[in-house]
Amino acid sequence: MLLRLSLIVIGAQVVLAQKQVRLFERFSGGERWHPRGTASLGPTVELESSSRPLWDRSVDGTGYYQLGYSLDAAAKAPDSFISTPLCRFAGLAVQESIVLHTLADGATVAGLAHTTSAPPNACDLPSSSISMPSTRISSRPPAIIPDIVLHEPKAEVEFDESGQEKVPPKPQTFLQKYWWYIIPLLLLLVMSGPQEEPKAGAAAAGARPAART
Repeated sequence: MLLRLSLIVIGAQVVLAQKQVRLFERFSGGERWHPRGTASLGPTVELESSSRPLWDRSVDGTGYYQLGYSLDAAAKAPDSFISTPLCRFAGLAVQESIVLHTLADGATVAGLAHTTSAPPNACDLPSSSISMPSTRISSRPPAIIPDIVLHEPKAEVEFDESGQEKVPPKPQTFLQKYWWYIIPLLLLLVMSGPQEEPKAGAAAAGARPAART
């Protein structure tokens, strides 16, 4: 007898056409896959779950529970699956959460997530038998990550021997930076200036008279 569960989609977009996804389950250890049911994606996620013989026997809390999915309606095994430790199902009133991650269209499944309501230390407790949990299923479209703002790295802060922060020196002016080159250049220009020409009168007075014959 089919059990029909209709659950509200959390964070999913409304789509017009429904897409069906086949779910499979098994316990680790080489067992064959058992049909878990068919999930229909739409404004709500509807799970048609058939009888689950996998849970009709007593199982201890060792090993893994494996859940998989396929987009092929005639598939006998999943295309992809995930594993959850069976110790996460130990105890009473355990609830499992199945999240079908879709593409932006909200109808194409791209991944699967599976968690349970067991406490974080459930696997540290003594091993006990597990029981079939109640199911909560939803679909979730991809989240849009905001643009990342890059900031310039802060300058490294230096400290002196007393533990006080060193104050960076004030920037030097052009003259403070290059005075060592400017002064020799000025001296060179002054010393290599044009020589003064002797006056005409002084040149005539210093001339020797011509010899007489």
